[in-house]
This record gives sequence, structure tokens and C-alpha cells, in this order.
Amino acid sequence: MGMPGVGKTTLGRQLSKELQLPFYDLDKEIEKISGQSIPEIFKNQGEDFFRQKERDVLAALLKTTPAVIALGGGTPVFYDNMSLIKQHAFSIYIRTSLKVISDRLNKSKTKRPLLQGKTPQEFDNHLKSIYENRKIFFEQADIVINIGQTPPKKNLPKLLEAWADFNE
Repeated sequence: MGMPGVGKTTLGRQLSKELQLPFYDLDKEIEKISGQSIPEIFKNQGEDFFRQKERDVLAALLKTTPAVIALGGGTPVFYDNMSLIKQHAFSIYIRTSLKVISDRLNKSKTKRPLLQGKTPQEFDNHLKSIYENRKIFFEQADIVINIGQTPPKKNLPKLLEAWADFNE
């Protein structure tokens, strides 16, 4: 779990390979089930519909065999999602600075529905607001890993070390 652009999917894929577990990207699973992209769902059905679908897909995935799941940035915040995560999963919060996240999101080809159509100042202010609202949930994770400015694909050793330390 973590903010958009922090590298949840990249690290999740790497971790799933290392642990030899299936990998699921929660947003991609929602897109498969709904037949629409996340921005289309937000535009056509709204955020409330998306969050309910997100909760339903999360609950279903948590009932599967052990797997690595990359959550959407807001997943832990809504409904009883954090409770479900704590009850049925081992969670990892991937943290970096808002500056790094802002830079990555501004360079990303993927446009995030909650951050579209904003001036650079509005974008940064909204990103900060989102982070302030979500961090209390993120910090409930079993492990918190600060990746700094390191690109996501180079953080697997740090993730595996934290995993080993936690399991000692």
C-alpha cells in the first residue's frame, strides 16, 4: 500500500516472483471485472461506485490462496478495507516524499482521476491533502519501508530485508 506513483505494482510484481506467489494489481482486477478503465469508471459511475467495486474485489482477493496484492492508493481508507487487510493479510506501506511522488506522477503516462485537471500548485496541494488523509491508514501496515528517491524496481532487497526482520 502507499500513495499513487510510489511503485506498489512494480515492487508487488517483483515480490510475487521472489516469493513464488500469484500477483494481483487491484486496479487491474477492477478494470477486468468492469470492462472499463479506472478513469472511465470515475467518469461514468463516479467515485462511490468505484470504491464499492474496489472493496468487493479486495474482499474476494483476500479469500484466495496466498498472493501479493498491489492496492490502489486509496484502498485502505474506504469502508472496512483496512480492517479486512489487517485481518486477512500481511501489509507493507511503501513510503517516499511527496516531492518524489509528484515528480513521478507528473512524468507518468497514467493519469490519476483524483489529480486530473489541476494547475501545478493545485496538483501539489491536492496531493498533500490526499496524503494527509491517508497516512493514518498507511501507517497501520505491518511494515513501513521508506524508499526515498530510489526507483521502485531497485527496492526489492530493502523489502525482502524488512520482511525477514519482521518474520524473525
